[in-house]
Amino acid sequence: MKKIFITILFSLISFDQAFSLDIVMMGGGGEPNGKTTIFDKNLQKFATAKDRIVANVQMSFNGGHETTTSIIDDKIKVPHTSFTKENYNKLIESSLLKITSGAIPKGGQLMVIIETHGGAKEPPHDTHSIALSGIELKDMTSVSGEGSDSIDKLKALAKAAEDKGVKLAIVDMSCHSGNSLSLANKNTCVVSSSGPNHFGYAGDNTFSNSFYDQMIPGQSLEDAFLKARSLSSDKGFPMISSPVGLKMNEKLYPLFTPYLFDHDNKADKFNPYIRQVARCENRIQRDLNFEALLSEIEKLEKISGIARSKYSGQEVLKNELIAYKKLQDQMLDELEKLHYRMLFKKDTITYSVVGKKDKTVSEDLTIEDILRYPEENLGYFKETLKDEIKKKYPKNDINDTINGINKITAVLKRKAEINALYPEINQTQSVFSKIDQLSKDITNKAGLISDLARKVYDKDYQDEQKLKKEPNPCSDFKF
Repeated sequence: MKKIFITILFSLISFDQAFSLDIVMMGGGGEPNGKTTIFDKNLQKFATAKDRIVANVQMSFNGGHETTTSIIDDKIKVPHTSFTKENYNKLIESSLLKITSGAIPKGGQLMVIIETHGGAKEPPHDTHSIALSGIELKDMTSVSGEGSDSIDKLKALAKAAEDKGVKLAIVDMSCHSGNSLSLANKNTCVVSSSGPNHFGYAGDNTFSNSFYDQMIPGQSLEDAFLKARSLSSDKGFPMISSPVGLKMNEKLYPLFTPYLFDHDNKADKFNPYIRQVARCENRIQRDLNFEALLSEIEKLEKISGIARSKYSGQEVLKNELIAYKKLQDQMLDELEKLHYRMLFKKDTITYSVVGKKDKTVSEDLTIEDILRYPEENLGYFKETLKDEIKKKYPKNDINDTINGINKITAVLKRKAEINALYPEINQTQSVFSKIDQLSKDITNKAGLISDLARKVYDKDYQDEQKLKKEPNPCSDFKF
């Protein structure tokens, strides 16, 4: 199962003359009620890493999830607070004081780890937002409101580290964490688990999970990044702010971005993208960008005029990208049959509710949402209501089922009206079926492209690394 994830691992790591290590980990916000969180496997890996590097750990993590709390208590074995705005601020302020007071001396090291859900870059953030404890995240792209905060607050740490000559590492494992690379400077290395416009992932075979395995005494942050990246299998496009990493990100990420998107019911990047591209002018630009991507991959055969390895996977990657683009073209052709401009329009559904302060509720749905609404849902809800009444369920549960029936009835009524008004879209169900199958094919292809792109990136990074002799805070930082 894919585990969407939005992580920013802030690990405050300081080395004194005896090479002791202090870590502050924060995160775990935005999760639904229950015993577990998607961060649990990563916490278990972190517990092992903590013992391996013999670190002193301070944590502000989650709050209210029994299994997650147990992992911290029994395996990490440190006191911890809930990840609230107040505690987030306190840990940043205490870290800043360590730098400015000289408690972490010039040449000392501080690593920041946050592991939580993160949103896309939106005003007023220069980086991006993150989820705090106490809220359940509904939108995996936009994280805002009282239950959120910003990575921008780490700017003060990066500035202080630069002024005081402290080596700072920021490892941001959250969704959209590539936006945090803007914090990098001559003393600060930033690692992200995903690109600026991609989701991050948690659990087995993900970059974030693999990274903890690479927290090995004596290993550089750059090497830990490269090894974790090569071992992962998610589609997040991990990034690093080293000189080579920044060059690779700038050249490849904007071009690769659409071919790492896939369809997911909970965290979907592909459908918003393909519907935007469906406009004629955007489709033309997509074709131009695709040719630029193929050209860029061919250029990777040479760097600075020096012949590269004869084979590092570029040809296979190009062929798979061409196959993916053909799937996109088929999807766009099917969308044309659906009169997509009308299907993407919003339509308001209003229905009565019981047990609520307001007597009616209005929801905005797209025409496509309405036309796709399964009629069998109504029968299911009606049978559920009979069962709940018979078994004397709590009134709130019965009211929720009644409200569900009212909503479905309103949607199906509007669906009938739309079909009557626009007889030409009565054939949409067969086209929807083709689109659904294409979505599955595209998801599979995106996974394959991600694996191939990772191999090409890793090989090219290592070859370019041999040519770069610039100062590099990512190789200077050692566990």
